[in-house]
Amino acid sequence: MKLFLDSNIIADWILVKNKVSKKVKDDLLSQRYHYMSHSYKLIEELIASEVATVTSQLAISEVFSVLSDDAINMKLYMKAIPTAVWMWITFRNRERLSEEENLELHEGILRKIDDLFSDTKVDLIEDEFNLEIYSYLVLRLGMKTHDAILLTTAILNEVNYFVTRDDRLIENTRREFRDKFDVKLSKPINALNVVKSEISKSQGSI
Repeated sequence: MKLFLDSNIIADWILVKNKVSKKVKDDLLSQRYHYMSHSYKLIEELIASEVATVTSQLAISEVFSVLSDDAINMKLYMKAIPTAVWMWITFRNRERLSEEENLELHEGILRKIDDLFSDTKVDLIEDEFNLEIYSYLVLRLGMKTHDAILLTTAILNEVNYFVTRDDRLIENTRREFRDKFDVKLSKPINALNVVKSEISKSQGSI
């Protein structure tokens, strides 16, 4: 069995990893971290297992963007700015991270990514391109460019599960994608159950 981790799974793991040492009393923030916890538990399970796992350079590059946006969103939330205006350029520019905040974020992400590849069996692979597969994903399944490149890479690396928190991607393309390419689009909680089952089987066969 082989898994491919999408950028949002890795970003969740980093955010929860940073949160572990902090006491979160805000109910909404607690719910938010609970939502991310399946990604965290999945990667922590992978750290202790021999399950083959990969992610790509494009996925890792997206982690920086995801966490930068998250940091700005958190500033907006803590200032009680209505979520309806969070995507307005004027508000986001006003709450841009300071140089010190950017440096702290940058160094923090790099440390966690180093930990990810040193502590787990996760392999960082190069993104691959196949025109026939890519065009099918974009034109027939309606995927966005970013998703299509990641999934093309996953297919060419013969993974069994592409793990993502992107509900839109899963719900819109799961069945047709699985039937054609024999790759399952999976939410982290489902992938976690599969990994635990795989580990249990391997331990039972010893």
